[in-house]
Amino acid sequence: MKALILCLVMLAGTNAFAYISATPSFVSFGTLEEGSFQRSRTVSVRNNSDEKVNVRVSNSCFGNFWVTDSCFVSLRPYSSCTITVRYTPRRVGSDNCNIRISSDNGGFDSVNASGRTRERR
Repeated sequence: MKALILCLVMLAGTNAFAYISATPSFVSFGTLEEGSFQRSRTVSVRNNSDEKVNVRVSNSCFGNFWVTDSCFVSLRPYSSCTITVRYTPRRVGSDNCNIRISSDNGGFDSVNASGRTRERR
């Protein structure tokens, strides 16, 4: 019983429910012709907690994808930063990537992106 009370007291002193969210959670570039112009989509990352958090963006994107973000600063409570996902159809085939967003308060979310490149006609 003492251990349970101690655990509850420790949780009460922190924001155990703090989290971040990414919108949209899926980005599709459809099918593009090889060599056509680059397309980009923007994802908004929001701090839904009442504390300042440091956000880290990591991804498994390569090939036709390029990911940049403005999330390198601490996010104030209830503020947002953006991730830009670019798709440049350079090689034929289907591409998928996963972008993971995490914060130093334990919050996390992810965004999946997909695109397909077909041969130029």
